[in-house]
Amino acid sequence: PKTKNRVQDEEKYAEETTPIPAEKEQMDFIPTVKILGDETPDHEFTPYLLSQSQMQQLAIAALPPLAALRCWKRIYRLSVDGDDFGTFLHRTQGHAPTLLVIQTKGLQLLGAFTSGPWNASERGFYGTSESFLFSFGCSDHNNDDKEDEEGLNVYKYSGLNRYVQLLDVHKQRIAFGGSENLSPENGFGLCLEDNFSRGSTAACETFNTGGPLTVNGKEHFQVLDVEMWTFPAGTLA
Repeated sequence: PKTKNRVQDEEKYAEETTPIPAEKEQMDFIPTVKILGDETPDHEFTPYLLSQSQMQQLAIAALPPLAALRCWKRIYRLSVDGDDFGTFLHRTQGHAPTLLVIQTKGLQLLGAFTSGPWNASERGFYGTSESFLFSFGCSDHNNDDKEDEEGLNVYKYSGLNRYVQLLDVHKQRIAFGGSENLSPENGFGLCLEDNFSRGSTAACETFNTGGPLTVNGKEHFQVLDVEMWTFPAGTLA
């Protein structure tokens, strides 16, 4: 069941998104991504997992309007803050919406956007329909015509179930997307575990991924680095 605080958080976020009148598909509507604490206008070569171009692609093609209009703020990085799950919870708990970015040891980038806050008190799956999974590289199993190997693939909420996001404190893992019966053919859309040292990705009904997000099609991968971003209120780009 939903906690009172989480219901209030989701209702507040829903109210904030209501007044946005413009069509997000209009490229001119989305401002250039601005990072809080970064005074350099061109951060192509600054230490972020995503380049300026990749951030902008996500803002234009996938982020909900309100998040796309706000500044980005990094609240966790594995290589800087360490792999302690408690540290991750401390730095991310209560923040919403958030964007998780994973860099695999194969140097592929993939991740997830969730509008529900990360709360250790949650039990089981929760989240909203604004959530999505993404990857950079040719891993679009639902589009045989995709040829841009550096392109962005976005997997939006399908409406088939409510297995959006999971914070499992006992097993120290976070996961996104699932199916009624988890199996090798239908598992978590994306999962991080074992102190964020390894992850997995599989076909899932929640986001209709059709298969793993990885370019090589493998379900399991080793993690090189992880970042979590949020989009603070009152920080228009």
